[in-house]
Amino acid sequence: MLSCSVLKDAFYVGADGLVAPCQGICDTGFAKHFLNLKEQRLCDILKESEYVRLSYTTVGDVRRGNDECRKCEYIDRCTGSCRNSALMAEDNYYGVDPDACYFFRNGWEERIKAAAQPAYEAYLKRNNLHADNQPDTLNAKPLCI
Repeated sequence: MLSCSVLKDAFYVGADGLVAPCQGICDTGFAKHFLNLKEQRLCDILKESEYVRLSYTTVGDVRRGNDECRKCEYIDRCTGSCRNSALMAEDNYYGVDPDACYFFRNGWEERIKAAAQPAYEAYLKRNNLHADNQPDTLNAKPLCI
């Protein structure tokens, strides 16, 4: 499973031609790992480059990249979360995303589910739907926070 679901579907091209997994990474020292459209064709950048390797970072890569995620009970739900947040926090692409840690460790996932449940039930009732025939969206495993 990919650490960030956005990375598999999109990329960022800066005004200077830099091709990166997301805009935020361009503001870090990590930008030196990415190629520029002024120097390489886009098809080559998207086939074989550091961009490709980093864009397909998996939860396993994040687990191997730091002890805190490896030991965390929430890793399968947060999936390592945002690599840019990890870079900004500790200059480690495979490091900890402190925002995701705060979210899960402080019970926000459960709080949001509890707050959404009445609205979800009202929606089902209003539309003559039944919860047993609907996808379990309130308990779905998030791909990225």
